[in-house]
Amino acid sequence: MKLSPITVVSKTPRTNCGECGYPTCISFATALTRRKVYYTKCPYFKADEKFIKLIDQLFVSEEKEKKPGISAVTLIEKRLKYKNFKEIAEPLGCKYYEENGKEILELNYLKYTARVLKYRDVIEVESNKKDFDVWDKILILNYLHFAGKSGLSGEWIAMEEMPNSISKVKALKRDCEEPLKEYFAGKKELLKERVKNLSGKILKEGCQSDLCFVINVLPMVPIRVNFWDEMPEEGFDANVKFLFDKNALDYLDLEALVFASEKVVSELIEE
Repeated sequence: MKLSPITVVSKTPRTNCGECGYPTCISFATALTRRKVYYTKCPYFKADEKFIKLIDQLFVSEEKEKKPGISAVTLIEKRLKYKNFKEIAEPLGCKYYEENGKEILELNYLKYTARVLKYRDVIEVESNKKDFDVWDKILILNYLHFAGKSGLSGEWIAMEEMPNSISKVKALKRDCEEPLKEYFAGKKELLKERVKNLSGKILKEGCQSDLCFVINVLPMVPIRVNFWDEMPEEGFDANVKFLFDKNALDYLDLEALVFASEKVVSELIEE
């Protein structure tokens, strides 16, 4: 089913009561399909779980259109209001405490620290990362929303081994593996230095490439990178492969894993 003003208005009372802030039910429905208002603004909105999922998909699809992720943040914040911060803290590797009437989850984000504060119906995210933006915020909020509990398996897999990953594998290669390969070709020692500056861990055991390292984007989201340096004299180009813990999808979806990988590349190249 495709969302349209007609399908959405069928879930409203069609009384034009105005309680949602719009003069008519059809104007509310039109605004929803344009992602200007969430369905909860209508106190009488009635829809099954399948229809609500369609609405959620609409609100989190903005990345495809390269628009700011404000609506996605709002959607995740709505969901997080009902999460038990104290309960999800330990499985996610977060520190929980209360301060001035606020519940706080503190966690590591790359080499930085982030805090998610909840009080009344308000969710706030702050970090000591200088260029902390809305996409960083979405990544952290998604991590808390998933509230994974499986733990790390210790087994590394490629994204193509994950279900329904074809398009994301292409994005990972284009936006992460290729840029990292091109920037650090012939500069293995510089890459090693950047990894250490990002609080990454250089791996020696089980490493069959020129350099293997792991960077924890979030406490339970480690990303492993295998780097093969170029060998011009033998005709070999540099190569890069990103790997993820086998349980990674318990903590983030595929799109978020690609974004987390983009953050790793950005930090390594721009440092």
